[in-house]
Amino acid sequence: MCPYYMMKSQISNCDVAVIPYNYVIDKDLRKQTHLPFKDAIIIFDEGHNINQNCEDMFTFELSTKSLQDILRTVKQLFSSLD
Repeated sequence: MCPYYMMKSQISNCDVAVIPYNYVIDKDLRKQTHLPFKDAIIIFDEGHNINQNCEDMFTFELSTKSLQDILRTVKQLFSSLD
């Protein structure tokens, strides 16, 4: 049996779970763990690079074409209000 999947299947039965912090701050990863975070105490150890991790999670790129399309759509919406 794979240790990862065994841990995942038993995690709801444990009192203490040690997991990488990205499983706490990333919504999609957090859903995968099925950990009950309500009324939990969360301790971040070695969290010195957590800021960079959060920046990386919420950073995205927009192309010039996408921005032009957005601007065109917004202009059309505003012109329809007149």
